[in-house]
Amino acid sequence: MKKKTLITLLSTAAVVLVSSLIFFVIYPERGNRYQEEEADLDGHPIYSQYSFSTDPGVINIGIQPLYLPTGIIFEAVKRDKILKHALSDLGVTVEYYPFLKGDDVNYFLYKKKLDSGIGGDMPAISAACEIDITIPLVVQNGFDSIITKKLILISDLMNKRIAYPFGSISHYTILNTLAMAGISEKDVKLVAMDVPEMAEALSANRIHAFTAWEPMVAEALQDHPDFKRNFRSMTSGYMYFTNEIVKSNPQAVKQIIAAVVRSFRWFHLDIDNLILSSKWNLEAGRALTGKKSNLSESDIARLAKKDILQYNSPPPVSERELQEGGTLQREYEFLKKLGKVPQTSSLEEVLNSFDSTLFREVLSNSRFYRIDEFDYSQ
Repeated sequence: MKKKTLITLLSTAAVVLVSSLIFFVIYPERGNRYQEEEADLDGHPIYSQYSFSTDPGVINIGIQPLYLPTGIIFEAVKRDKILKHALSDLGVTVEYYPFLKGDDVNYFLYKKKLDSGIGGDMPAISAACEIDITIPLVVQNGFDSIITKKLILISDLMNKRIAYPFGSISHYTILNTLAMAGISEKDVKLVAMDVPEMAEALSANRIHAFTAWEPMVAEALQDHPDFKRNFRSMTSGYMYFTNEIVKSNPQAVKQIIAAVVRSFRWFHLDIDNLILSSKWNLEAGRALTGKKSNLSESDIARLAKKDILQYNSPPPVSERELQEGGTLQREYEFLKKLGKVPQTSSLEEVLNSFDSTLFREVLSNSRFYRIDEFDYSQ
C-alpha cells in the first residue's frame, strides 16, 4: 500500500513538474523569453562572429541593412563625422552590428550585448514587454506585403505553407491578416525563415506564400515576374534604447538621435545624397548576406522616398497611436491574446516606453545639436 502511494505521489509530482515547464515555455516571465532559444542565435553563422564590446565607453547598436529605409538612415549615421566628434567629446564611441530582423536584435538586447536597436511594431512591443526601454524615434512608416505566385483571397491560405521572419513586423502582419479572415495559426503551416531565403523557397514551391518588407519584396518581384503582391499592411519601425544607457549617458543618446534627424535633412538637401547612402546600404546588405541585390541605388532611393524619407525629419510617435484604442494598444492586445508577449506584461509598461522627450529636446536645441550641418566625407 505504501509502495503504491509512493508511486502515485511521484507520478503526480512528475505531471506537475512537466506542466510547469510547459507553462514556462509558452508563457515565459518578463526577461526570460529566450532562455529556451539561446543556443540558436548564440551559434548563428553570422552573429557568432560578433565580438560585442563590453567597454562602458562604447554604445552597441543593432541595425538592419535589409530593412528599408532604416538601412539607408544608419549607413549615413555610421559615417556622420559630426556625431563622431560630439561623442568623442563625451568619451564615447558607437559600434554597429547588422542583423537580419528585429527579433534577432532583441535577442542580444535582452542579453545586454546591445544598448540600442532597430525594430518594427512587433519587435518594439515585444522589447517593451521584456525589458525597460525608451522608444523616442519612428524610423520606418511603410508597408509589409504577402507574396504568392498568383492572386488569391486570404481564405485561400488555409492549409498552406507560409514563410515569415519570426518575431518581426512581418510575423505580426501574417498573424493579423489571417485573424481578420477568421483563420488561426492552426489552420495554416507557418514556416519561420529569414527574408533572403523566401523568394527562392516560393519559386521552388517549398512554400505557398511569404510575408516580408521592402526592399526584399521589390527584389523578389523583380527577380520573379510571376510573383504577385496580394496584400499590404501598414507598418512602423522604431529606434529604441535600454533605459540603462539613457540614464547613464543621456547626452550621448541625444547626439545619436540628432544624427538620425540630421540624416533626414541631408537626404532632402540633394537626391544624390540619398542615392549615395542607398549605395552604402546595398553594400552593407551584400556584406551581411553574401548576395548581391538586383536593385540599383536609384531603385532603393525611390522605395525610401515612398516611406518615411518623404519627410525631412522623423516624426514623433503619434499621440493617436498612444491613446486608448490606438494602434499600439490593438497590436499589443492582439499579440498578448496569441501568447506572443508575456502574459505578465501590461499595456501601461508598453505605452510608457514610447517617449519622445529626448527627440523633442534635440529639435528644440537644433543649433546645439547641429542638425542642419553635414559632414559625411570619406
